[in-house]
This record gives sequence, C-alpha cells and structure tokens, in this order.
Amino acid sequence: MREIKYRLRLKARDTGEFLVMNVPLFDEGVGLMQYPVDLNEWEVLSIDEWTGLKDRNGKEIYEKDVMESETYGGERMEVRWREHWGYYLHSMNDNEDDHLNTEEMTMSVVVGNAFEHPHLLKGE
Repeated sequence: MREIKYRLRLKARDTGEFLVMNVPLFDEGVGLMQYPVDLNEWEVLSIDEWTGLKDRNGKEIYEKDVMESETYGGERMEVRWREHWGYYLHSMNDNEDDHLNTEEMTMSVVVGNAFEHPHLLKGE
C-alpha cells in the first residue's frame, strides 16, 4: 500500500509569503497540526495528492504536476484525477482527456506544476 501524502501551497495572510510543504494523511484528515502553521495566518491555496509514483528521474509525481512525455514527442501534459479513472495525463494540445497508464507517467519527467508554472500549460 502506498503512503498517502499531500503537497500544500500556502500564502501568508500578512506578508504574502508563499510556503510549500508535504504532509502525511492522518485519520482526521490532512495533518496540518504537526507543523507550526496557524490557519488564521496562512491561506491554503492548493492541496495536491501524491500519486504514489515517481518520474524517470526519481521525482515524486503530484496531482497538478506538468510532465513532458517522450512517447508523445515531448508534449506537456497535466496530471489529473478523475473518479473511476484514477490519475491520468491530460493533453494540453488538444484539450482532451487522454487516459494514459501509470507506466507513461514513470517514463516522463516532471517539469513544473500548474499552480506555480501556468505558462507550461500554454506551450511556452
């Protein structure tokens, strides 16, 4: 069974500082309480689940990551989740949901994520 963890993107309410952290899942939900983060001081911008996979360079693959696929000529695809499908790569070129298997993810490379690098989704 894979470890369940999340990547959180937070923004300080007073300074606008950004913080990214990985947290494990506890029975009561995302384990924010083990970290010195007061949600009155931080705004949660994004919570992305780890797929349980790593790319060909050993980097963990999270929901909303942007990957480059050698199989598809270097095309950039976004990691998404869909009920009854699980994780899949979404084609940014033709805006179709391509249900590519997890082996394709592990042969590709994470080049950024949709939140911090939106330009990657526009083919730049």
